[in-house]
Amino acid sequence: MAQPAQDIAVPPGEAWLTTSSPERRLGSFLATLKAEAARSYDALGKRAGVSTSALHRYCTGAGAPTEFDPLDRFARVCGADRDTRRELYRLWVLADASRARTRVAGLPDRGVPAQLPPGVTPFVGRGAALAELDSLATRSPVVAVTGMPGSGKTALVVRWAHEARARFRDGQLYADLRGFAPDPPVPVRDVLAGFLTALGATDLPVSVDQLVGRYRTELSGRRLLVVLDNVAAADDVRPLLPGPSCHTVVTSRDRLAGLVARDGAQRLNLDVPPVDEAVDLLRCLVGGQVDADPVTAAALVTRCGRSPLVLRLVAELVAARPGVRLREVLDELTDPPRLLAALSAGGDPRAGLDAVLSWSYRRLGAGEAMTFRALGLHPGPDVGPHTAAALTGSDPPAELSTLERLAGASLLRATGPDRYALPEPLWTYARQLTDSASCQ
Repeated sequence: MAQPAQDIAVPPGEAWLTTSSPERRLGSFLATLKAEAARSYDALGKRAGVSTSALHRYCTGAGAPTEFDPLDRFARVCGADRDTRRELYRLWVLADASRARTRVAGLPDRGVPAQLPPGVTPFVGRGAALAELDSLATRSPVVAVTGMPGSGKTALVVRWAHEARARFRDGQLYADLRGFAPDPPVPVRDVLAGFLTALGATDLPVSVDQLVGRYRTELSGRRLLVVLDNVAAADDVRPLLPGPSCHTVVTSRDRLAGLVARDGAQRLNLDVPPVDEAVDLLRCLVGGQVDADPVTAAALVTRCGRSPLVLRLVAELVAARPGVRLREVLDELTDPPRLLAALSAGGDPRAGLDAVLSWSYRRLGAGEAMTFRALGLHPGPDVGPHTAAALTGSDPPAELSTLERLAGASLLRATGPDRYALPEPLWTYARQLTDSASCQ
């Protein structure tokens, strides 16, 4: 918990510090750190995992994050020592308290929705992806963030949304549509009714079309952010798109090609983080073992396909086994059946690796499912239509179309013209499906 700020003496030449706002004092301090680091906003933001525009707002005193963590990462990237970071924390506390007082004394928040879920911690790296999302959001009112299961789509969008809250004075709406989940998808009618209620609307109409009209009327002229998480298809999004004064960010395992082609959405296809960021995440999750055995840590990250979800499951496994070494974990995860069993999150249907991947598999057609299982028998780094045809007994043109659909469902990664790769966790899951089918 933050301690009460202490009064500090201000040199005569810096008397402006006593009269400027806490946000501007914080911004001045951050700008000094940036100047001493002699690096650009873009370079520092990528290393600290903060979008370029958010970092610029903080350093110019135009705003402050609701959590200290982004500023602490920024200070560390700038090479700040412990005392400097302690002073930075003190200034942030003052800025955060000032914002709270302004909220109470100024325009009341009652009736302004603030539905964003808390961000995942620790959040490591992703500066380039945050900057790209920020850029896409300035070019289109609709952005679709797509990618493979466990690549960190929701974590990225929620982090960006929290950093961008100041841009949306009329609030933020959030809904998990459960497009890929153990529970049934949320009906559009329920999402609309929930949003309208959050906006203070009463006497809601009955039909979906009337709800859509009322929703867009309520949002007309407002500056508001709508986050639609875990979407299965473009048709699930369209009734929830507000007018041009608002912004919508969608996450999906599907590429949502129709939303891009027909509705003008910009797409960010989120890959797993690079090796160095994935190792940094593992270090934050399990501690000093990563530095004690960096070779094993890098091999473990590769075995996990650099997936943030899988790395968090590995960290839970390590925490549940006090004294276990990373080499032992790596040896266990090298065996495909043991990998899925070890990363089951205690059987949690919303967190275990096999459960999370099964949500995508169950949506496949029979042909796509057969090809996906067959790819579990292929030991190579990638596959083309001829190899897929040999595995399934089909013909190459038909398999090329199937591979493209699997890539569109984010179950394959395109590596070149007509070449696709199955990342380690997905390959392991496909192999398990094949082995299970052969035993039946």
